[in-house]
Amino acid sequence: MCHLPVRFTTLVLRRFARDVLGTEFTRSTGKKVVEAAYSRSTHVQPDPPSNHTGRRRATDEDGLRWHFAYEPGERPAVIHLSWEPGCGPQAAAQEGGS
Repeated sequence: MCHLPVRFTTLVLRRFARDVLGTEFTRSTGKKVVEAAYSRSTHVQPDPPSNHTGRRRATDEDGLRWHFAYEPGERPAVIHLSWEPGCGPQAAAQEGGS
């Protein structure tokens, strides 16, 4: 698709599109989703482990937790997204239902 310094799994892009952008990850929305995910991830990307192998997590200002995986010679990859407790779409639904 494009040559960003960070890679994203398809599952991460689908979840980001649904939970953050409120859309589906499709061929027509793909570029917009990737650009938005990259832009947001750059604000929290942690330094790689000292041996450039391993995983790191970082949480952004909205409570979205980014799970980065590092391998020598590879671009870091976001392999999972999760929400801090009390954040994200479930929290908004619970607040609206109270």
